[in-house]
Amino acid sequence: MRLPNIAADTINSVTVSLDEKKEGRWNLLINGVRWNCWNVYENAEVNELRSNVEIAYGKVIATGLGLCLREAMLLWNKNVTEIVVLENNKDVIAYHNKHNPDIMSKITVIHCDANEYIGSCDTLLLDHYEIYDDRHMELFEKGLESCTTNIKHDVLYWWALEKILEDYDDYLCHK
Repeated sequence: MRLPNIAADTINSVTVSLDEKKEGRWNLLINGVRWNCWNVYENAEVNELRSNVEIAYGKVIATGLGLCLREAMLLWNKNVTEIVVLENNKDVIAYHNKHNPDIMSKITVIHCDANEYIGSCDTLLLDHYEIYDDRHMELFEKGLESCTTNIKHDVLYWWALEKILEDYDDYLCHK
């Protein structure tokens, strides 16, 4: 499997750089705020994406391009026939057009707000929210509702499910 090319670069609001505090970790920053990371030595992020890749089949609509790890992995899934990514930041798209033209040529990237997109697919992979806490739960719920209503799908995966299950498991273990 060929993973994406990650290179230090700044394109307008997007900066990709090696983390000064954590060896081997690349950060994707938008307007100075870290939205995505990948530690090439530990590969925890790659392992976290296995759930997305293993359940995916047919036409996949995925939200949030990030560091393009999920898309690179999806390209190797023989059950996936088409990959459409909804990304609201044109600078993230420009970064990958520059550094990952091979991956970008095999997927369709639509510059839009995923919460407003209307379409259909076999597999819907939601990963366009990065802040997970009680203060932002209303934002999560609204976005989850709009995406799952506007995008007809057979299978759904939402990145926060793992976080919710992890929190639930911690609760059960400490009970």
